[in-house]
Amino acid sequence: MMTVLFFALMGMIKGGWHWRIKPLKALDHGVAGFFLDGSRLSTLFVLIWASLSVDTWTGLWFSIAWFLGNISSMGEEAGAIGRAGRIWGPYVEKLGRDREFGLKMGMMRGVYLGALLTLATFTSTPSPWFIVAGASFPLAYFAGSTLHWKIHKTDSWAYAEPIYYGIIGIAAYYWLKQ
Repeated sequence: MMTVLFFALMGMIKGGWHWRIKPLKALDHGVAGFFLDGSRLSTLFVLIWASLSVDTWTGLWFSIAWFLGNISSMGEEAGAIGRAGRIWGPYVEKLGRDREFGLKMGMMRGVYLGALLTLATFTSTPSPWFIVAGASFPLAYFAGSTLHWKIHKTDSWAYAEPIYYGIIGIAAYYWLKQ
């Protein structure tokens, strides 16, 4: 359970939720802001977690895979997946993308992250569960965006990130349990 919560928290950090903490918000400039970027900060925490959970080399490969899978923005895919009743975002409006585009791109994006994490596990016990968990990207982002709409009546994928990365955490749990 702690593994699932850890990865949900890493998804929240990756998504920028940590900037809501006022003392950190003051550091959102220059060198400190560079290192406190969500992708970089979550990679550091994943490196520490994986190194302590498995071994140093596996931790290093796992954190590199995490970084490569999360460094680019997921906004285009997330907005084109949308919520119940609507897709949104500048990518959809400017480029005329539709939900089918979002589902295809989201699936590719998720499987890409899952494949990277699976490759990283080959230094210990290989785990294909990361690919399966990664493929949940469209479903998790649709559910999270719909949940955010139901609660706040605004479009956002903020709730999708802890859901999706919590699913990645389930795969990590089963990987460690092998």
